[in-house]
Amino acid sequence: MKTITIKNLVIQVDGKGENPVQEAQEAIDAINLALQREPHGLGAQIMVTAIDADDVTVENFDQDIDEED
Repeated sequence: MKTITIKNLVIQVDGKGENPVQEAQEAIDAINLALQREPHGLGAQIMVTAIDADDVTVENFDQDIDEED
């Protein structure tokens, strides 16, 4: 079996933005749990040595709801 490494992967998640570093780590943990449950034996895992504020970008998007008459 060979290991394939994907570099420079960007993961975007919806969050509250109150503690983006913690939210990012929780998102990675949740993704890893889902990958471990993968029934097809993919064996994928997101590996992170440490996440700090420099690794996380927070953007605010306001949703405009167009009302039709």
